[in-house]
Amino acid sequence: MGHELAALIPGARFVLLESNNHLILEHEPAAEMFLNEVADFLGDERPKTWKRRVHRTEKKLETIARRVETSSAFRIVAILAAITSVVTFLAWLMS
Repeated sequence: MGHELAALIPGARFVLLESNNHLILEHEPAAEMFLNEVADFLGDERPKTWKRRVHRTEKKLETIARRVETSSAFRIVAILAAITSVVTFLAWLMS
């Protein structure tokens, strides 16, 4: 499907990025290649500025995630979600 999609986009080409993930992680070699390929396609000479922005955004998201994970409201919701999942699964088994 990727080859077909690239063929439909003017000026695009399919580039295989090696990764063990569906989303490329920053520490993977494919991340740099991805940024360079997108920059080339868009005609941008500054892919490294993207890396800095991604890194800053990643740090902000980590901070938010830490705050959420340590909040008592999150813990209550997580417990309720787990209980709901178990009850739903048991109801499904019994049906």
